[in-house]
Formats: sequence, structure tokens, C-alpha cells
Amino acid sequence: MEGFITGYRPKDANSGNDYGDHWMLTMSKEIEKYPRYELAAFDGPPIPHKRRRRTNFYVAVAKAAKERRKAARAKHGA
Repeated sequence: MEGFITGYRPKDANSGNDYGDHWMLTMSKEIEKYPRYELAAFDGPPIPHKRRRRTNFYVAVAKAAKERRKAARAKHGA
């Protein structure tokens, strides 16, 4: 059953796959056996993602570097 829950078991591993549609109930019961953990990190509100925005200068630098790489590949391939 653990193979089905984690997704690492091939579908045609044995004939147990052909015994009807009660697999969801069986898996549900098995999943309920897993321990539950209380984590302090989940008690508070989520921390906002701090993504630094690139300035126009850094965008231009990256674009120039990309053009240099493309030119070098073209020169090497020709």
C-alpha cells in the first residue's frame, strides 16, 4: 500500500490491482496511520517572499552577456 501512496509502485505489480474500486478507502485508512506532527513554523502567518527586483542596469548587463554568449557560439559553430 505504501508504494501506491508514494507513487513508486508499478501499476501491474500484482493481481491486487484488479479487486475493485475500494482502493481509495484502503489508502485513506493507511494514510491515517501515519503520525501527525505539530510544527511551530505553521502556527504563524506565512512570511512574505522577498524577491529582489532587478534594475534596468542589471537587465541590460544580463542581456549583453547573453548576446556575447550567442555570438561566441555562432563563431565557434561556423
